[in-house]
Amino acid sequence: MKKAIIFNILCIIIILSACQLTAPFDKYYRLALTAIENGADETALNYALLLSEWVTTPKQRAISRMINGLANFISEDYNRALFEFESSEEIAQTSESTAGLIMTYFMIEQYDMINFHLDNLSTFQEIWKITVNKQEITKAGLYTICALSNAILDNKTVFDSLKIKLSQEKAQEMEGFFFE
Repeated sequence: MKKAIIFNILCIIIILSACQLTAPFDKYYRLALTAIENGADETALNYALLLSEWVTTPKQRAISRMINGLANFISEDYNRALFEFESSEEIAQTSESTAGLIMTYFMIEQYDMINFHLDNLSTFQEIWKITVNKQEITKAGLYTICALSNAILDNKTVFDSLKIKLSQEKAQEMEGFFFE
């Protein structure tokens, strides 16, 4: 009987200590996301650093790297952002990391690298979105970046496969500007 009581007390202590360990991670995650949404680059970088100190699982490590990538992206440190997004993708592929890679490759004009992430982009939920620097990024917006990148590269084959993902007006505008 005493052993059972002691065992139950130990279990409760373990559960409570686990909750205390994840609470700071969740807190800093929410604070970092809010800073990223508002474009507060220094604040986002600070919270991303604090978040990384509370990582206890591989999933949290991937999230932390993705948050660091977004914080560096809004700080316009695209090489660091790229490193963080790639690190996150190596641990666990998330929609946010894939989106970060697409946006970062576009910003550093490595348009050819974007096509490597089209398969991941196709798995996003249709209603997926994230707010970065007061700009809402959607799946359709990412497809626009992909189509524009292929238009810049004069890759008509991939562009044609992507234009069905765009509004007809936007697809015609790009096609007229780049391919006619």
